[in-house]
Amino acid sequence: PPAAAGTAADPAADTAPDGACGWDAVPHEWWWVVEDVNDVDNVALSYLVTPPAAGAIRLALCSECRCGPLGYQRNGEAKVWFAAPLLRQQDAMYADDAADFPLPAGLDVAQLQAMLDSGQATVAFKTTFEEARLGMMLQDAADGDGVEVTAFTEFEGRPGPVELSGKVKLGDKVARVNGQSTRGLDFAAVLEMIIDAPRPLTLHWERTGSRPQDASRVAHSDFKPIATGP
Repeated sequence: PPAAAGTAADPAADTAPDGACGWDAVPHEWWWVVEDVNDVDNVALSYLVTPPAAGAIRLALCSECRCGPLGYQRNGEAKVWFAAPLLRQQDAMYADDAADFPLPAGLDVAQLQAMLDSGQATVAFKTTFEEARLGMMLQDAADGDGVEVTAFTEFEGRPGPVELSGKVKLGDKVARVNGQSTRGLDFAAVLEMIIDAPRPLTLHWERTGSRPQDASRVAHSDFKPIATGP
């Protein structure tokens, strides 16, 4: 399908209001498909928009300058489609993080860390596990938004894979399970997704800018889904 160009009026909303976007169709023959937006760097997704002759989509934009759209993501899908002519590929051997990802002008590392600690920024990352039992306890997030890790668990005196990864901290939120969004789900539904998902299991996480909590560990107990219906 053609890439659609538009500018949304209310970035705080999840869906663009009617008439908020103007559209010009530009056909592209070649597309690059990635399984999840978190598999690429410096790409952000807009809120939902509905171009002519297409269903609801999110536009793929540069996360730094908001240049785009570079592609799109269909509503309810994890895959992102990028128009190949709009991308410039670079061999990873030539990458230079210092040059490619410089700090904004007037901001040093100490100031950036202060922003993270004060909650003005969000860190996103992913982990992959082969094990069935991960060794963590989930609950609905204290701020009412999402599902977060509230404790690590141990089994037969041993910590679980999540804690041993060294990446996940208490308070981290589960954003995706094998590419499927957890948005709008409670902790029980997310935990069932994790239990039922095939391995290897990839979890995408989000951490608010506040400094991670100190780890705590409790004994493992099997999760028992709450029965519904008569």
